[in-house]
This record gives sequence, structure tokens and C-alpha cells, in this order.
Amino acid sequence: MSIASAADLDRALAAVREVVRASPRVLKDPAPVTAVETVAETITIVAKAWLAISDWEPAQAELYPSIVELRSAKIPPFGAPAKAA
Repeated sequence: MSIASAADLDRALAAVREVVRASPRVLKDPAPVTAVETVAETITIVAKAWLAISDWEPAQAELYPSIVELRSAKIPPFGAPAKAA
């Protein structure tokens, strides 16, 4: 997920982490990692999680839309400019 460089990074990381950890398909051990992948005009956040091979495609189908829905968490996604409060 890419966010505006002015977005609340801690909030964005926590939101993505929460979505990933809530998935019953994501293994708890080893724990998933949520991190900043790139920093430029936008910040790219990645989530890396361990899954059973049979859960790979279903997990993507479930997690990707859930992460996109973080827009409702008022984190400017995909490089959108941050709005003044």
C-alpha cells in the first residue's frame, strides 16, 4: 500500500498490521512483518506473512481488498495528498 509522505506512518503501519494479523490464514509463528519498503514522494508499506501453500491465493483475495479498504481509516492511500485536519 502506498500512502502520502505526509500521512501518519505509525497509524498506517498499525492498520495494515491489524488487517494481516486478523486473517485466520496468516500463520502466527513466524509472526507477519509490516514495514516500509520505499520512501519517495509516497511511502510504500509491505506486509509479509507466512501462509500454508493452500492458503496463498485465498489469502491474497481476502487481504488485498481489506488493505485497500483502509481508506476508511482516513489514511490517504496510494499517494493521495494528505488533507488538513
